[in-house]
Amino acid sequence: EWIRTHDSELDTDSTYFLNIDTLGYGTPHYATKEGFIFMFDFDSRLVDICDSIVESDSEEDEQFHARPFKFRVGSDGLVPLLAGYPAITVVSLDEGVLPNYHQLTDTPENIDPAALERSADFTEQIAIRLDQSVA
Repeated sequence: EWIRTHDSELDTDSTYFLNIDTLGYGTPHYATKEGFIFMFDFDSRLVDICDSIVESDSEEDEQFHARPFKFRVGSDGLVPLLAGYPAITVVSLDEGVLPNYHQLTDTPENIDPAALERSADFTEQIAIRLDQSVA
């Protein structure tokens, strides 16, 4: 609804959407594709930025441990993507799943502070590098 309401105010060439969800446990992952049956590619510039962050981590000291993946669901990141905006989704996965997602265990005491910090740092790097690339 928000995109439908504000679409006329936004420029698809200079508006980017970073969908951040479920970052409190596991390792950060960025979706290269997303969808239930048909997979839609996320914005190549954003994927390249994420790839460059991962590549800049040395093997001895992987700061973020971030990894690419195909998200076989429809998250909030799919909405702006299908509306024609550059977008990407970042989530934390533990062995390929979203821990505690929409379960009774999805509570603050089950957040891993170190995982949350890695994910926050990773998403901050995406914003910084995107800003540098469009400046």
